[in-house]
Amino acid sequence: MQELPDARFGVGANYSSLDGLGLKGYHLWRNLFGQAERLHLDARVASIAYPIDTAQFDYFFGGIFTKPSIFTPDTDLVAVVSVERTLCPTYTEISAIGKLGLTHILSDEIPLRVGRRCNAAGSTTPLKRATLPRPASIRARRWISGTTGADHVRR
Repeated sequence: MQELPDARFGVGANYSSLDGLGLKGYHLWRNLFGQAERLHLDARVASIAYPIDTAQFDYFFGGIFTKPSIFTPDTDLVAVVSVERTLCPTYTEISAIGKLGLTHILSDEIPLRVGRRCNAAGSTTPLKRATLPRPASIRARRWISGTTGADHVRR
């Protein structure tokens, strides 16, 4: 068995005749403090067109920190932070998201997520919003005998 490297990175680019050039990159650290923590940073710049005008770019920057086995071996602490600016023809949206929560694996098929999420968004138009969604969620699938893989019951 061979250990994976503690850090890795990736870069990418895309081009659209409508939106122009887009660049993205990420950096992932594993075993950050010696207890299997993970830190994933992600950055994107889009709508790069000629002539270059940085005021017209769309930006995204975010990070996810995961600390496994926080209380039990099946419980992880997850923290997420991101900021984004999106330019549209009629408005500009600037948003920030922060999440802090726990993920507990009840079984191989059922993760339980509990936590808080806070969104803040503003734009150049009068629309302003802040949301707090449900604090907990469980997602599971149970296959019905005698059916195809496409038919299932969601709880």
